[in-house]
Amino acid sequence: MMSKKTIILSIILSNAFPIIVGYSVFYILLTVIKQVPAVGQEVLKLWFIPFSVLTAYIIYSIRKDYKLSKQKGI
Repeated sequence: MMSKKTIILSIILSNAFPIIVGYSVFYILLTVIKQVPAVGQEVLKLWFIPFSVLTAYIIYSIRKDYKLSKQKGI
């Protein structure tokens, strides 16, 4: 049986690619939209909303994987 730290580390590492891709796409879109003068300024005021949604989804996904691995007895 794996230790709790090993399980958590493996879950985070298995979710590392979606985390990196998600935040990278978010950053690229924010940078591109920021270039449009009228729209960019409004988006910059509200950037934290999609960032929060993405972060909440990532936390949910990691938590779900952790609970699944505990259920399987890994």
